[in-house]
Amino acid sequence: MRVLDCGCGPGTITVGIADMVAPGQVIGVDINAEQLDVARKNQGDARPNLTFQQADVMQLPFADNSFDVVFEHAMLNHFADPLAAINEQVRVLKPGGILASSNGCREAFIFPENKVLTEAFDLYIQPVRDSGGDNDRGGKLGELFNKAGLKNIRHTLFADNWQIDEISAYMIRALKTNAYNQRLLKDEKITQDKLQAYAQAWDDFGKVNGACFCFLWGRAVGFKA
Repeated sequence: MRVLDCGCGPGTITVGIADMVAPGQVIGVDINAEQLDVARKNQGDARPNLTFQQADVMQLPFADNSFDVVFEHAMLNHFADPLAAINEQVRVLKPGGILASSNGCREAFIFPENKVLTEAFDLYIQPVRDSGGDNDRGGKLGELFNKAGLKNIRHTLFADNWQIDEISAYMIRALKTNAYNQRLLKDEKITQDKLQAYAQAWDDFGKVNGACFCFLWGRAVGFKA
């Protein structure tokens, strides 16, 4: 089996795929070179079947009919033209090959919620809107897969209920490391004090007994004719 992971980021999912299909070949691609540096560190020395390379998913550097499976996670939300990205993924699939996608769908359910926490989460999803993307794309995967000519499509929605301490730590880390936030700081569109207030809100949220953070996801699987 030969598998392509599009928009692999730091490679945490790609590594798991490589372990599952070994000795089958797995290639992770991302346009961000810094993310790929992290992915190669996560790869370790024990996965000779896994490689990472820089590539634009709109122009994949692979021949037609090259992969048994093409996968992407949390990538299509960012595209103004997701169908073009899907068509390119279908191009490199072998006939009968599997396309699999997982993307967010609508905003999170947060309880208890307050104004600062609402603003903090809105900042987290703001880059998708600003890039012309769609935070509801997970709910539209079935339609997109149909338009791409895929067959035997299965499209499902599920609610991902995070551990409160995990989502709190993740959101605080994202506030501090997100390149989008760094650009806002540089352009003086947000202050460090505001980011710190958001981080404190997530930290407080992570300590509330009975708190809940739930995010809706869409998943789709389809086969190339």
